[in-house]
Amino acid sequence: MFSPNPIMLLGGLVTAACGGWILYGLLGQLINAARSRHWTGRVKGVVIQRGMERLEFPGRRHEARAFEVAAIEYEYEVAGETYRSCNVAFTPYRGGRDSRRARLIATLPPGQPVDVVYNEARPHEAVLHPGFEALEMGGVLFGLFASGLFLGVGIAMLLGLAG
Repeated sequence: MFSPNPIMLLGGLVTAACGGWILYGLLGQLINAARSRHWTGRVKGVVIQRGMERLEFPGRRHEARAFEVAAIEYEYEVAGETYRSCNVAFTPYRGGRDSRRARLIATLPPGQPVDVVYNEARPHEAVLHPGFEALEMGGVLFGLFASGLFLGVGIAMLLGLAG
């Protein structure tokens, strides 16, 4: 008779959940990118600020794991209402100082006008580059690989095939 190992069950659940979480986040980005291709709102905005944003994890143990990502904030007006956004594009990766995103943001100093594409039904949703560019496919493929790996290992553990 098969007797499930509680460690394998717990490990399988956690590993499969991580894979599902990665896949869920990636699919959310892809759906938003696809939706943004159909946004018809176009307006001129202005860059408010740009720079590097430091992402830190709580606790002393994680201090070495803090990293910086390129960030921008711009303002735009729709029907007399002013909105702010930080979205450049819907991508799964927000690179560091040498990323393509950082190089783009470096060309946009505060006060510079920018073309903003927004969702007419929900004007607070906006990006500078709608859709999904081919150069970002590396991040998508890596995300799909990682989620598949985690899901596969987690399911194998749950079925008792691993270990």
